[in-house]
Amino acid sequence: MMSYLNKITNKFNNKSFNDVIAMVGTQILINPIQMIKSFIVVKYINPEIYGILKSAELIKMLNKFGSLGFKPTIIRNALTAKSIGDDVEVIKIKNNGYSGELLLSFLLFIVGILSSLFFKDNTISIIIILSSIGLFTAKLFGIIQTELQLNKSFSKLSQLILFQGFFNSIFVICLVPFINIYAVLIVPIVSSLIIIIYAYNMIGRFFSFKINWIDLKEILKVGFPLTFGTLAFGFFRYTERILIVSYLGLVATGLFGFADMVISIFITIFLGSVLKVRGLEIYNLLAKSNYVEAHKIVIKETSILILISFGFIALLPFILNFIVLNFLPKWEDAINITILFSFIIPIKLISSYIAFVIKSPTINKLNFEPIIQLIGGILLIVSCLILNMYNLLNLKNFIIVDIAAYGFVHFSYLIYYYKTFYFRFIRN
Repeated sequence: MMSYLNKITNKFNNKSFNDVIAMVGTQILINPIQMIKSFIVVKYINPEIYGILKSAELIKMLNKFGSLGFKPTIIRNALTAKSIGDDVEVIKIKNNGYSGELLLSFLLFIVGILSSLFFKDNTISIIIILSSIGLFTAKLFGIIQTELQLNKSFSKLSQLILFQGFFNSIFVICLVPFINIYAVLIVPIVSSLIIIIYAYNMIGRFFSFKINWIDLKEILKVGFPLTFGTLAFGFFRYTERILIVSYLGLVATGLFGFADMVISIFITIFLGSVLKVRGLEIYNLLAKSNYVEAHKIVIKETSILILISFGFIALLPFILNFIVLNFLPKWEDAINITILFSFIIPIKLISSYIAFVIKSPTINKLNFEPIIQLIGGILLIVSCLILNMYNLLNLKNFIIVDIAAYGFVHFSYLIYYYKTFYFRFIRN
């Protein structure tokens, strides 16, 4: 057993392994208290106000979807320039990219503030204003995160994420009985401001607000396709929800939401945290034309994550039966649904490392992701319409065709990887 663990450890260099442990450990620590916070918030906020809060989350979602791709482009292009020692190009990319992101953040903030004027209800207006301020501070924190990620300062990044997670959870839990919904909106703003001030003092000035429109245009040539990929994935996820609500009702939506929450915990803790670190290493190796080593990382580490996911799937029935039957008996119907839906984890892992190669400057196939995600969403819609036509559409069958749609998307990544990278740079 120990020799096997040593083999896994040796697949990472020491810093990368420590960075992965730091990021994964952070998620493991903050997830439980965030779940407790969510239950306490629901206890003190009535359904109507909670509905307003959930509606206001559409503004918060602009932190992800209200993007022109500046941050991922900075990671992709500046890291490539950094790997070959082109410091001038790194500065140019950072100045234009961060300036563009800062300008976009300010514009979204102004639009949010102005939109609050269209509501007569003061509560709704205040919630929109606070949500807009929260979006602005979250985007500023995103710039800090991008810079730390670019410098591979994952230990510092994990500390900031850990601080914010605990700060938000503890103060929301303490304040929600007194100031209700406003605790949920104000506390993240305060924590983001604290982190921004602290991180700026720690890092120092890392870019100048300068926009060269020719250079910015080059960044947007990469940024737009990267953004379309995110939007196409959002289309796929929204399609799932809309189909279930439209054809199967709210109970089925709740059961699917429970299953998705459980799966998301695994994805967030392991996949998201690991890729923040190892994705940069792939960009670095490809920039140095070290294609064989990049290929080895893709194959070996993807295989390791898939093996871990099957271990999680094997343990999931025991975990769910213990937790649900003892503490959440109303959710007993979600057990089998969650177990079935868990098989999307190894499927999603297939493309986890591959996506970095396909989007790297070496391959530069940025339009592949949005196209394949859109096709996957369309296949899911068509499959559900056919099942509904023959009166076969239920939650179990929906999840089966959903898994099939995920399979189409992520196996397509694998085929495209071998076509565009392996046969060009490895086999030859």
